[in-house]
Amino acid sequence: MGFLGFLKTERKTQENSFVRNRYANIAHILIFLCAFSCFTYYNLARALIYATALIFIILPGTRDKVFIHKGSLIIYVFILITFIVALINKNYLGALCALSFFAMTVVAFVSRSIATKRFYEKLLDVIILGGCTATLIGIVEKLINFNIPSYRCTGFYPNPNFFGLGVTLTILICAYKAVNKTKRVYLYYLAAIFNAVGIALCGSMSLWLVAALGIVILLTISHEYKLLAVFALICVTVLVIIVLVPQFLPRIDEMGATTDNRVLIWNFAIKHIKEKPVFGHGFFGYKHLYDIFSLNDPTIYKASLCHNIIIDSLLCHGILGTVLIIAFTVRYIGDLFYCHTRLKNQKEKYTIIKFIVAVLASILCYGMIDTTMIWVQTGMIILFIASGIGVEERKIKHLRK
Repeated sequence: MGFLGFLKTERKTQENSFVRNRYANIAHILIFLCAFSCFTYYNLARALIYATALIFIILPGTRDKVFIHKGSLIIYVFILITFIVALINKNYLGALCALSFFAMTVVAFVSRSIATKRFYEKLLDVIILGGCTATLIGIVEKLINFNIPSYRCTGFYPNPNFFGLGVTLTILICAYKAVNKTKRVYLYYLAAIFNAVGIALCGSMSLWLVAALGIVILLTISHEYKLLAVFALICVTVLVIIVLVPQFLPRIDEMGATTDNRVLIWNFAIKHIKEKPVFGHGFFGYKHLYDIFSLNDPTIYKASLCHNIIIDSLLCHGILGTVLIIAFTVRYIGDLFYCHTRLKNQKEKYTIIKFIVAVLASILCYGMIDTTMIWVQTGMIILFIASGIGVEERKIKHLRK
């Protein structure tokens, strides 16, 4: 009986292992599809992320991973509150965005839970492939509109700046691959150069600085001083060219007007923050308010977001929602520092932590002048990058054993 009992236990263990592997394979495929869809038509991306989140909640191999991370309760409470606030304010787009954000967090938390080094590297490769595809689409779009010199490409995004942030994140991933000494690293250099064309096509001035800042931070904290010197030389060369030939950087003559427009947006937003300071107006609160008040006041500047992440958060989510966002962010940063400290003490590599820090730092700086990260496509890419902490958390668990 003892031997037969052992065989039964062994068989059950093998069956459970097979089921876990099957669920893991399904999760991997769905996450890869979501990652690539971030560079396709945004409604397709949203639908795929919704479907994936629903599948993850239903599947027994993934649904237990939706709530296991520290801080997950904070973000779900935030989503519930902002969803209710949007409905109360009849901001139905904001309510839809709250549902989108819920689906995005479910996918991101599962990605973090199942992240291995191999899976994460493949995920980043899929994003790079998507970025190159989006840039290629942008080139075709530019050729179609070649007779319009001021035309700014959007790819499959709703706005040129959203498209630009997508390819900028792709460039930062390529920089990580270079620092990580990935095989056939020259392909990632070529991909970075190709996606730089995408930034040029979207016509954004600030995204050049975001890409440069992210690369500088990554190379500095990775102690890649030779690469940093080469990159600094490239940046200086570009700056000299811009000074000598201002037309080299598109829309540089519009910088003053762009700043004035942002001031108009901020003034309008601050006025309405004072009306509902605690709960706000829900996601995309600026667009909701613009649609209401622009009918009687055509001087209000048309925009979807506030072009400042702090002002946008206070307008959309109020003080309560902003505090919850900060609380979750602090919790996540605490996890980053914990992984950094443990791995450093064990003399293990923590390149992924450095990469995440570089991306989040550059995006936070960018958030002071634009908020294109608050979107289903760009936001999902950032969450996928941030999910890489799961690789380091898994590594720490193995070290404990």
